[in-house]
Amino acid sequence: LTELYSSLSNLNSHARQKRQEIEYETQALRAAEKISRENQAVQGFGLLLDELEAGLILNNNDKKQHAAKDKNIERLAHAALSLKAQLEGAVDFISDGALVTQLHEYAQRVDAAEGATRLAVEAAFETLCCHSSNQDEQEEEAQREACLRAGAALGMGARLEELFALKVMRPFLKASFTPGRLDGADRGSANGLPWILSAALDFIKDRALIAIRACDRVMASPGIAVLSVDLLCRGVWSPVAHALLSLDSLFQLGSRQKVRKCYNIVFQSFLEPLSDLVHDSTEALRRLEASDDTRKLREEWNLPVYAELVKTEIISSLPMQSADELLRTLHLIWDQCLLLPVASHFLELTFFIIDDFMAWAENSFKSNDTTSSTQHFARLAVDFAQLDSIIKFEFPERIVSAINSCSRLRSRQSSLAKIAPGFNAVISPRADGIRRQALNLLAISLADEAAAGFRLVKSVTARYHLTNAPAPTLPSEYLAKHAFPPLDKFDEIWRSILPFSDQRQKLTFYTSIHNRISQAYASQVTAVLEHANKFQATLARRHHRKSVIAPTLDLASDAIKIKQQLLFDLDSAIHRLDAFADLESANDSPLSILRNELKEAIPSASDNGDDISTSSTNATNGVSSVYDGYQVPHEEVKEEVVASSSSIVAEVSPHSAPTIPSQNPPPAEEQSRSDGSQNEEEQSGPPVF
Repeated sequence: LTELYSSLSNLNSHARQKRQEIEYETQALRAAEKISRENQAVQGFGLLLDELEAGLILNNNDKKQHAAKDKNIERLAHAALSLKAQLEGAVDFISDGALVTQLHEYAQRVDAAEGATRLAVEAAFETLCCHSSNQDEQEEEAQREACLRAGAALGMGARLEELFALKVMRPFLKASFTPGRLDGADRGSANGLPWILSAALDFIKDRALIAIRACDRVMASPGIAVLSVDLLCRGVWSPVAHALLSLDSLFQLGSRQKVRKCYNIVFQSFLEPLSDLVHDSTEALRRLEASDDTRKLREEWNLPVYAELVKTEIISSLPMQSADELLRTLHLIWDQCLLLPVASHFLELTFFIIDDFMAWAENSFKSNDTTSSTQHFARLAVDFAQLDSIIKFEFPERIVSAINSCSRLRSRQSSLAKIAPGFNAVISPRADGIRRQALNLLAISLADEAAAGFRLVKSVTARYHLTNAPAPTLPSEYLAKHAFPPLDKFDEIWRSILPFSDQRQKLTFYTSIHNRISQAYASQVTAVLEHANKFQATLARRHHRKSVIAPTLDLASDAIKIKQQLLFDLDSAIHRLDAFADLESANDSPLSILRNELKEAIPSASDNGDDISTSSTNATNGVSSVYDGYQVPHEEVKEEVVASSSSIVAEVSPHSAPTIPSQNPPPAEEQSRSDGSQNEEEQSGPPVF
């Protein structure tokens, strides 16, 4: 065991020695390999630098022809970048100080080579992009894209864009974008703006289209977009924007029409067609609108001041008194005034004028100063029903359409989702409330207007008292001339277009008008009957004080004629009101009850003993009239009729059911009163109902 243990120890010691020797050899080999790689890298660096310098010398010897046909310009750019990167990172990958020193000795040559490479790229770009035409597009397409990629790799985007603007765009812009061509004969009008921008667009299509599209293809390449050359935005649009900024008269706020015309010409008639020149026009338009030149151009127009000018012009026409006028104004704002950067100002103005219109309508309910309140309330009801429908469904769509017409970058769905709920929540409930209130006031106003015509029923007594007029056969003329016309006019103009939310609201509306007119007319008829009875009672008292005998005048027959006429009038009124309200005649309505009582109160021809249509002889001028055999001077009777007719009461409470006044003759003790004992009723005048 001792011998075995000793042998094992010797073997382990020998193995460790061998392992150490192998490690030493490996380290030596690795160090030698590293030195070899570093030497090779330094040698490769020198060879690459020599190759780059040789390529640059070849390029400089035949600049024009070689730059146009050289396909290695991109490789030279990559070589310059590689040399620069290796030189800057030499300490990181080379441990031999002598080699590092040797590399740094190449620094000046590398910088010179890089500068020469940049000059070569510029020369190639100027030849391939700035002086190109549409004729040799297929032959030079690869060289042009290689040149643009080389410039992007070297970080020369800004330089190439400036070179393109300097060589291609600025000579044309300097000659075309002048104050004289902008204004033409009318100074300050900017009438020539469409022409100069159209000419600029044609020039770009002719001289810059190939370079712009080649640049667009390079930008779409993977890994190039960050360091790309954007000829469309900074090579074409930037010089055009600066040329526009130099035209001071273009930005003068003379009128809103001029500002909007010039703004839309620049951004819709020029900028959007410019973005259409490349494959991805939407992305190109997004870059154009986000550029600093676009922002400066918009700031120069001072669009918030333009929005205030429009607001002042619109507010000066307030208040608006119809939905048509309001909608015309809203269409003016969104179709003829809108500019996209200040769309929020116009949205605020829209809410303001709608709120003002609603406030005007609500104030008109409190103090209506219109000449025809019925027409006013009917128009408000129709207007706000129309306004509610348009604002809830049509107008948000119109606003979104107007916004989208300003730029195709806007999302219709997102814009509508933001705008429509605001209109529905803020405006629709208030508009519907105004419509309902207008319908309620319309019912009251129309009923009162018609009731004013029915109030002329008081003329019936003057027609038959002491006039010996024949018995009536037709309704009175005041119905057709004064009472029914308001209802007929309403049916002709408003009935078919009046807005109701449902059939129940419609039935309530017409029923309320029917009931209000019926109660008012029933009160007036009751007042006329009261007056007729009072007239007969007055004559009955006077016969004790008169002694002049005159021909007899049948006043009882006059009272029957008055009741017959009222019966004809009630039949006609009930028929017309039921037809207006589209209701079946009800026996419990005020007019129906009054009509039935009149039918019962009028005696038939057999009860009177002769035909009631036969009237008594009319008294002549200067002859007395008598009542029940008593003498009454005719002129004094006439004065009594006039005085009594003027005392008819305007209206009785609409909630009290009218009744036929009593026709009993005055008591005997009242008939026997002398001239000096007038009763209290005669002294205080007729009663008020």
